[in-house]
Amino acid sequence: MAFDIPVRANLRFFRCLSDSLSTWASHIPILFLASFLATILSAMSGTLLLGSLYAGFAMMILRVHQGAKPHLRDLFGQIIRFARFFSMNIFVLLFFIFGMVIIAVPVFLSSDVFAFLFDAFRQDVARETPWVIAIGPEYIEKFLAEKNITFYAAVLASCLLFFPGLIFAVKCFYIYLLAADRGVRVDEAHVESRKAVERYGFFRHLTLLLAAIGILVGSIALANRIVDNALVQFCIFLLFQPLVLGIFASAYNQTLCQEARQWENYKQQFSEMRDELQTAHDMQMGLLPQSSPELPGFALAGTCIPANSVGGDYYAYRYLDEDQTKLGIVVADVSGKAMEAAVTAVRFNEMLRYECQNRIAPGDILDGLNASLEGQIDPSTFITCCIAVLDVTTAEVTIASAGHCPPIHLSERSQFLDLAGYPLGIPAVVRPETPYRAIRLTLKPGDRLVLYSDGVVEAQNAQRDFFDNERFVRRLEHASPSQQPADLIADLVSDVTSFIGDARRTDDITLVVLQRDLSPDLASTP
Repeated sequence: MAFDIPVRANLRFFRCLSDSLSTWASHIPILFLASFLATILSAMSGTLLLGSLYAGFAMMILRVHQGAKPHLRDLFGQIIRFARFFSMNIFVLLFFIFGMVIIAVPVFLSSDVFAFLFDAFRQDVARETPWVIAIGPEYIEKFLAEKNITFYAAVLASCLLFFPGLIFAVKCFYIYLLAADRGVRVDEAHVESRKAVERYGFFRHLTLLLAAIGILVGSIALANRIVDNALVQFCIFLLFQPLVLGIFASAYNQTLCQEARQWENYKQQFSEMRDELQTAHDMQMGLLPQSSPELPGFALAGTCIPANSVGGDYYAYRYLDEDQTKLGIVVADVSGKAMEAAVTAVRFNEMLRYECQNRIAPGDILDGLNASLEGQIDPSTFITCCIAVLDVTTAEVTIASAGHCPPIHLSERSQFLDLAGYPLGIPAVVRPETPYRAIRLTLKPGDRLVLYSDGVVEAQNAQRDFFDNERFVRRLEHASPSQQPADLIADLVSDVTSFIGDARRTDDITLVVLQRDLSPDLASTP
């Protein structure tokens, strides 16, 4: 029973009683026979088979509640695991007694209370009813008339003695049925039973337990009052015993039905969410370049791999002039994860499209983006962004950054391009009023420019080690100069994935590599 699935408490008290009564009335002969066998075999085995037989008896009644016919084979279906159920009996009994002893010790330290209870017990023995400590009306009248404080203390002591054990018994409401139905161990069955009782209402289960005890005690009292024959009294007890077990079986069946409905709702919601995420994923992937532009003298490739179905990483290529000699390469990372970040990335794409009009300098584009984002996104959300503008006629690259990972220029030596700049979307009251600074460099034949997101260098393995900048740069430096950017990116992604191993990927991975050919053929200026 998947009790860990959150469900609405909906255990119906009267349905437990009606289910138990209807099952009992419909199958009296076989239930009576099962009751007889369970009782006799338990007694003959010295209670060794007690737990397994009654667990099987309860499962037999549960099958009837679920629409099947009762079979005696269900009664004996748990005997093979009798040791587990016997240990369960010891577990329940010990903790029941332990709960009572906690209260009993201070109570019985009072000699007056002990003397009163002992006297009551002695008089009951004289009445030849050693199994009941009965306090008759004449005792109550006498003590009330004499205002004997011992009587009140005894009543209070009796309640206190019973209460801790009763609390534990209620929490064990499903323990035998769980062990029989799911085959779980004693500790697991107790934990799951306690969760179910708390979820569906402690007092509702307390009422059901008291009702079961009332039916059992009432049947014994009825038998004693109707007949004096011990055999007939025993048969009446056997007759009503299935009615008691039916209450437990009905409650358990209700929880199963309720959680089955909840599980179906969960699967439906999951399916709808999966469809929505797939739509969002397709929409986000549709924003990314489907192919890299053909650049004479250069090779360009990029990839974006969300950590979830959708994410906040983004990259784009945009020509910034009509002659298509100035190519803007944009890499951005929205703070946050999954759907929230993806929605912000979609909005950022539309703003980028607008801000790139009539602007060529990357610093100006970032200034425009920052102004457009003011008040348009959540104050706790920000966007890091790096823009590199390539002049395909001169191989000059102008780069500006808004708090993004520093680009890497791979030439005779590798170099991190440290570009100070605050992220986009930071509220005006906390960000400095300074324009974004840009730097210029010229790509020589064979040079590479690498733009990436922090999901690369901050990838963690199971030991919580980072992939880190040093490892990343070392991997870039070892790449063959003739290797194409698309192949290099594939190798880098494979390296990061292998490094992460079985650990959970927590951030998106974005990589863009611009490479100047070893034998460049730059476009001529129009």
